[in-house]
Amino acid sequence: MMGWIVVRNHLASGTGLHYVDQFSAWIHMGESSAYSLFDLILSNVRFYLNELCVQQLFRWPSFLRHQLLNLTTIAFVVCGIFIGGITLWKKQQWRALLLATGFHILLLLFWTRQSGRYLYPLLPIFMFLFFSGVEFIVAKTPDVSPRLPYHDTFPGIQTPEKWHRRLVPLIAHGTARKRIVVTSLTGLILVLYVPTLHRIFQTSLFLQTPINTPIKTTYQWILNHTDHNNVFATLYDGRFYLYTDRQTYHLPSVNNPVVLYQWAEGRKIKYLLLESTESALNTTLQNSHFDNIPHRELINTLQTSPLFKIVYMNEAEETAIFQMVKLTHD
Repeated sequence: MMGWIVVRNHLASGTGLHYVDQFSAWIHMGESSAYSLFDLILSNVRFYLNELCVQQLFRWPSFLRHQLLNLTTIAFVVCGIFIGGITLWKKQQWRALLLATGFHILLLLFWTRQSGRYLYPLLPIFMFLFFSGVEFIVAKTPDVSPRLPYHDTFPGIQTPEKWHRRLVPLIAHGTARKRIVVTSLTGLILVLYVPTLHRIFQTSLFLQTPINTPIKTTYQWILNHTDHNNVFATLYDGRFYLYTDRQTYHLPSVNNPVVLYQWAEGRKIKYLLLESTESALNTTLQNSHFDNIPHRELINTLQTSPLFKIVYMNEAEETAIFQMVKLTHD
């Protein structure tokens, strides 16, 4: 479905096939494609293992985070997911889900941009596989019935024999052990998320950042000082259109004023809106052909060019608007 939407937008409005570009960016890395592809896959494996196991499942507090703990957590989670996957593969009804999950993982390994949010659709599946694997491991451990020494020396005082009769039913049989282990792991995951949830609520409700706050003052200036039929180019073109109802193009990664002017002129663009690129995704291997140019660098470049003139700047929102200078052709 997403593929058809992207192709439709491309055919209808000339919008670039951004996802195709991102998927194939490793071909343009400059070195041999095979070497770049190997580096890309290795980098993605490292990133997503850490993101899934240490950032999204077991979010250890910063004072506990150590390389040994991280590696142990990754090994534990991967082992659980792998065993859970093998266990469920034996059941016919789960194979379609496992195949779809495997295809999604392959896409992430070959994708040239990294983000933890790419794992969100898979997170419930990974958790299900992980706990299925943990249950399988616990169920395979032999039942135990420890014999503790019994001394009824002091009447009325809890003795080891009485402890034995109360505790053994909880740990001796596989079903009870599975409940205890799964409940304990679930509780640990939820407790580790408490500081993160506190930061999320605090930032979302009380703090304004470039990530959670639109550039409303800049958008208002555009509504007041530009015509409805003016064409813009900006990095976040989708959000721009929602707030201004102006036609817009996605700003390409070009730092040459002449090339950028020719590109904009061919599309009848009148204004360029430059925004902060700190939260924008770049390629894994830092490929300048696809990575976004830092907005301050591009602002300095365009300010020194006679082809563009700055008409608006907002330091608080880290935005700048440049207008195309109309050239007279003799």
